[in-house]
Amino acid sequence: MRSKKSEKELRAMLVEATELAPVGSIWRHYKGGVYKVVCIAFDEETLDFEVVYQPIDDEDIHFTRRLSIWLETVEWQDAQLPRFERLTHV
Repeated sequence: MRSKKSEKELRAMLVEATELAPVGSIWRHYKGGVYKVVCIAFDEETLDFEVVYQPIDDEDIHFTRRLSIWLETVEWQDAQLPRFERLTHV
């Protein structure tokens, strides 16, 4: 069970996480899709950070992915690549 955090603690945690995947920044997935970060959210149960993002060509669809997975390196076609590569800085 997760420990209870104050609103102030949660906000401080969000500021830190948002520096890693800023709202409005554009990223390319290693398989080619391009996405915009909508916001960073908490998983209610675990308080893990979730990146809420959308394809740049379809703003009606939203996905979430744990921030730690968003930032990880993957092996693809015999190369180590970032899962998402940041294209813009906001």
